[in-house]
Parts: sequence; C-alpha cells; structure tokens
Amino acid sequence: GPIDASGKLPDGRAFGDAADLASFVASGDTFEICLANHLASFATARIVEGDEMCLLKEVVGRATADGTTSIPRLISELVASDLFSLSRMVER
Repeated sequence: GPIDASGKLPDGRAFGDAADLASFVASGDTFEICLANHLASFATARIVEGDEMCLLKEVVGRATADGTTSIPRLISELVASDLFSLSRMVER
C-alpha cells in the first residue's frame, strides 16, 4: 500500500506529505540556525549555549540578509563573528 508521509511537528503543525514538510522547513530561519549551531559547535569544539545563541542568530541574520541561504556565506560570517573569535580567546 501507499506510504503515509503525514505527521506532526513538535509545535503542533501537521503536514500531509514531504512537500508540506519542506515548505515548513523553508518558511522560517530554523534550518539556518540549526545548521549554524552545528557548524559553530564543530568549529569551536564545544556546544553553543546561553547568550551565544544571540550571536548565532546575528550570524544567520547577516548570512541570509539577501533572502537566500548560502552555506559558504554562513561559514564566512561564522568565522568572522565574535562567537568564533571569543572561543579562540577562551582556549588560550
């Protein structure tokens, strides 16, 4: 029989198929923030938490200012950010 691709997101929004799910992912900055968080954690070898999440959201805002998502631009903004600079200072 057919595969049921419907489901419900943690915030309660329901989707009927993969296209609906993709539109939810594309409709906000959750994907970009999650990606930036993982990149930052990998680059700094630690978990981004607390006040640093504000810095992370600023990075995403600058990287997506033109309305598009570019992973190279996101990485460039991350490396140029205080989040990355401050992490290196803490390790010294």
